[in-house]
Amino acid sequence: MSTKNKNPLPVCAAIGIDVAADKIDLCAVEPNEKPFLQLACKKENYAKLVKRIVKLAPAVVVLEATGGYEKDLLARLWLADVPVRVVKPANVRYFAKAIDQLAKTDAIDAHVLAVYALRNQVRPQAAPTVSQLAVRELCDRRQQLTAISVQEQNREKMATNAVAKKSIARMLVIVKKEIAEIDAQLDAHIAADETLARKEEILTGIPGVGKNTARVLLATVPELGALERNAAAKIVGLAPFARQSGNWRGTARIGGGRAAPRSALFLAAMSAIRCNQRLKMFYQRLLLAGKKRMVALTACMRKL
Repeated sequence: MSTKNKNPLPVCAAIGIDVAADKIDLCAVEPNEKPFLQLACKKENYAKLVKRIVKLAPAVVVLEATGGYEKDLLARLWLADVPVRVVKPANVRYFAKAIDQLAKTDAIDAHVLAVYALRNQVRPQAAPTVSQLAVRELCDRRQQLTAISVQEQNREKMATNAVAKKSIARMLVIVKKEIAEIDAQLDAHIAADETLARKEEILTGIPGVGKNTARVLLATVPELGALERNAAAKIVGLAPFARQSGNWRGTARIGGGRAAPRSALFLAAMSAIRCNQRLKMFYQRLLLAGKKRMVALTACMRKL
């Protein structure tokens, strides 16, 4: 771990962290956005780094979603009660261009993240419990295994060689066992957490929402239960945004938000318009009013 300034100021308004595969770059800034601490850190030094961040007592620490590289550090920060927010890389890149920061290095990205946090008054997200972290990772693994299962089933249909077919069949058996083991672990973690168990009970009590859908929502939207409906819709990218300019009026569209819960809600809505009487009537009413099927289905997703 190396530092450019061994005597950081006592006030830490925000910290930006750029996470790579095996190292990170950190930039802590004052309220006037001036950096007073910049350092690079290897992955093996994360524990020491978290202790140092705790001492700085930042108002917020901002990281980009980097395809999973940020998960280890993020979990450590949450467990240390550090206020953290994970932001979309595209948003930060647009912000960098808006402030005319065209150069791009890991150190610059860390500073831009910190400034982004201050300018946009980024607030920390709700920290998940240990059980929620476990459920999130197990749900991710279940989705991966399910994808493998679908791929193998498709290959089985196309296979003509006997040896290849046997190999695919063995693989499907292994994947099925792994999914069953993941489901058992999810059952145990959720049963051990009273809040998660209650949330799952509420979600699965809605016709059309199955156990797997409920668990994806628990894993990816930990804020459930503490949000108003409009805020919940925005988080999963189901809040339509206006498209207007002068006298021109475009069609409102949904966008952004978290992809995983949105995908789960799509499947739940497909089921709900058949078995949930309330949503079925709502869906049919929208169709009769001339709405397109996808528009009506999206409205049902938002209702859920």
